[in-house]
Parts: sequence; structure tokens; C-alpha cells
Amino acid sequence: MRAFALLPLLLLACDPADKDDTASLPTDSRGDTQSTSGPDIDYPTPVAYWPLDDADVNGDTVADRVGDLDGTLAGTISEGDAVVKQGRLLNGQDEWIAFGDVLDEVFAGADKAFSLAFWARPADPALATLMVKTADFACVPQEDNRQWSTYLEEDGSPQFVYQPLDTNGQIVGGEHEISADSWSHFVFTYDGSVDTDALERVTFVVDGVTLNKTSTHSALFPLDIADGPAHLSFGIRLSSQGLPCTENGIVPFAGGVDEIAIWEVALTDDQARSVHARGAAGYGLLAE
Repeated sequence: MRAFALLPLLLLACDPADKDDTASLPTDSRGDTQSTSGPDIDYPTPVAYWPLDDADVNGDTVADRVGDLDGTLAGTISEGDAVVKQGRLLNGQDEWIAFGDVLDEVFAGADKAFSLAFWARPADPALATLMVKTADFACVPQEDNRQWSTYLEEDGSPQFVYQPLDTNGQIVGGEHEISADSWSHFVFTYDGSVDTDALERVTFVVDGVTLNKTSTHSALFPLDIADGPAHLSFGIRLSSQGLPCTENGIVPFAGGVDEIAIWEVALTDDQARSVHARGAAGYGLLAE
């Protein structure tokens, strides 16, 4: 096993607290739901949402549309093509999006559940780093502050790793190959309350399709995601000081990214499909 494996509108005028706690698919002039796939299912409002539209970017700061977890654009990240309005284009070298050591109360501990969603268009899917929150032996100096990570395998299949401190974690793979230079929508869900099968904690929904899963490594189980200092980021792994980790086969993400969101619940498959359908129809996650 490689060492690396262990290891995606205008700003709303209302206060986020005033919004409904669910979002639904848009309707056309006849009142019919607009959707390219999936059922007409409401989903919860994310705990953090970065549309990456031009209206949300001010200098190197990218606004969180629903909360106060603004991100930082590292490097000279440019506007790129997108699925919904505008997105960002990462060069796979010295550009990534950093959010800080945040949301430990969502990710770490026993019986936690969360979901990640984003659109990505990788220039090269092989081993590309997606969204991560872990600082480990790919950093200099080496660290053991591992929480979770998502990336693409050599064949372009999505992978999710969840880990305790100081030991190997559980790597779960989705049986699907991502194409280069094509937009794909990813929803990763984690349900830490499921402890009868290591695979059952994780669900992959890619482009509205729930994937079969495989396990490429199994630690002592059950295990919980640890609360160690680790920075949330897209496109590269960061150390506990927020510095890039590039050792041991880490491949920064090169390509487009759009509509990044995090929920503090495990979305159902139907909810994940509705998130995908809304983006595929050209809409952001929040109902207007």
C-alpha cells in the first residue's frame, strides 16, 4: 500500500438565522420542479457553503454563504468555468482553498455524522487530492493529526479515509472512474453511529448515482474520527500550522471546483441526488 493512501447568486440579504432549515429544488413558471435527475426531495441547509461565485470572492477571501467560515484562496486562483455561475480553477501546484482548523465539533468524536458535496473537474484524476482535514506523515515535520480525507485513486475512483490519531484508518473506495476534464458531482456522507460494518459508515453519491463500495485497508474497528489540530482544505493537504504537505505522493488538485458545501448530518441518497439535480439544473444550493 502506498503511504499516500493513509492518509464544490448574489449574497443573500437575509441573516442565515432567518432562513428555513431546508432547501428545495427550484420551480418554473408553472410551479413544476426543475430537475435533471433524482426525486424532488428537500435537504437540510448546509452548516457551511462556499458557492465560489465572483460575488463571494473578495481578494483572497471566499465567503461562506450560510455561516462565518470564510475561506482563503492560496495563490493566484482564477475564475474558471463552472456548473453554477462561476467557479475557481486550481493549477495543481501552488493553489488551493484553505478554511482553517474548523468544524471539529461536526467531524470529530463518537456518533458524528456529516456530508460533503462539491463539483470538480480534474485535469488528471489520478491520485488528485479533493477535500481533506488531516495533517500526517505527508507533512514536514511528520504529524499524526488525522481526521478524514477524500481523494481520487490512480484509476480515478473516489476514496474516503477516516482515522483516529496515531494509527492507520479505514479507507473506503467507491466503484466509479472519474474522467479527466469532465465535471463530476461528489457527495460523501459519513455516519459514525454505524459501527457494525466499517464500510457502512460511508456513502458515495457521484453524479446522482449511489456507488458500490470497497475497502482497501481496515484498522481496528470500530474507531472514531479524532479531534486533532488539522486544517480543512480543498486541493491539498495542510499541516496543523496551515502549511502545504507535499511528501509521500501527495498530488495537489488541478482543475475546476464549484459549489462546496458541508452538512452536519448524513444526507440520504435521495437528498444527495436532489443536491446534484439542483446544481445540474444550474442552481445553487439555497432556494431563492
